[in-house]
Amino acid sequence: MSASVSLPRRFPAIPAAYKTAVAIIVAIAWEALLAYWKYSYIPYGIESVIREFPETAFLREPSRFWSFTAISCVQTVILISVVVLFLRRMPRARLVCELLRIALMIAFTLICAISDIVVCGYGYQTPGFVYGLMLLSIFGVAVIVVYIRNIVRIVRHTTAL
Repeated sequence: MSASVSLPRRFPAIPAAYKTAVAIIVAIAWEALLAYWKYSYIPYGIESVIREFPETAFLREPSRFWSFTAISCVQTVILISVVVLFLRRMPRARLVCELLRIALMIAFTLICAISDIVVCGYGYQTPGFVYGLMLLSIFGVAVIVVYIRNIVRIVRHTTAL
């Protein structure tokens, strides 16, 4: 004797347009925060480390390059993610966007891993720095796996049509 019980909804379903609007607002907020970090917080942080440890002055320009390119990769991934929201009905365009996101996340992961290797090679491996870059690299790999799963789903959907 199994009876299916339908529970009443407490909250009405949120329309897709509102979800998209919230996603765009969150993306804009993240873009603004990353731009602030890229142009004001990161250079100040680099200079404060160099003031504290003058022997690391030769890492000033590489660290600026690494941080600028890594944050730019993440900003571009966010912008592509917003574009993907509008390409729900176009699977081939979504596939191209997913491939671009994977390429950018691979670049982000490589930047984190290579900067970690270079800093450790010069003997400045403080635990906070090394663990932070290692966690960012692991995060990048996890995001790449999610994007690959999205590609598999898109390909299955397009071949089923």
